[in-house]
This record gives sequence, structure tokens and C-alpha cells, in this order.
Amino acid sequence: MLVTRDPHDRRHRGPHHQPAREEGDGGAAQGLAARLRAAVALLPPALGGAPTQPLEVGRATRVVSAAQRAALAVRDGGCRFPGCDRPPAWCEAHHLRHWLHGGATDLANLVLLCRAHHRAVHEGGQRLHPPHRQQPTAAA
Repeated sequence: MLVTRDPHDRRHRGPHHQPAREEGDGGAAQGLAARLRAAVALLPPALGGAPTQPLEVGRATRVVSAAQRAALAVRDGGCRFPGCDRPPAWCEAHHLRHWLHGGATDLANLVLLCRAHHRAVHEGGQRLHPPHRQQPTAAA
């Protein structure tokens, strides 16, 4: 049996307070730690969980929040215009149904487009069909 001390444990009170680990059980310990982190993330902020941010704001604002932008980067992975592979950092959020025409600032109505394709959609008359769930196609 190999006994180790977690160097990141700030509650160390001495070697007799540390749990013993057997060699080869690292996967189980890591799995438990991951499950515990996931459980803590589900707690409300008042109980120590991560603060939550709304991803669906409807028509309250046209501006895409930082939380929505991060969710779009994860979901879209970059520009969603057909054939474009520009990364999320080069992209802007685009309302599929324009906000001025009643579109909501919700993830279901947002898609990432690089600046060139965002401009092509707004100024060049390009349209995206269908929304982000599948690879969009462009039509004039």
C-alpha cells in the first residue's frame, strides 16, 4: 500500500488525518472528485455553487451577454457560415431573426458568424437556413 498526501489539501492537520490511497485507485478518486465538483456546481450561489447567468433573455435586451457569448462559442465552435472555419474569437453573435423584427436574444435565435459573413448576411442579403442545429446553408 502506497500512502500519499494530497499537496493541494489545505486542511492538512498531520499524516494521521490523511486518507490512505492504494496504488492504482487514482481513477476512482478522480471520478469521485469530478462528481463532487459537478454536484457543487449545481448548488445555488448562496450555498457555495457557481453564480448562474441567464442564457435566455427574450426581448429585454439586444446585446448578447458574456455568458451567452461563452455558450455560443462552446455550441458553435466558430463561424457557422457554410465552409467557414474561423474560430470563435473572430466571430460575432448574430440574431437569426433580427431583434428589430421581434427576434429574441436567446441561444435558439443566436449564431456565431465571423465579421465578413456577418456583414454578408446584413448588407449582402444572405440568409441562413436552417438555424444552428444543423449546418446552416446560405441563400441570397
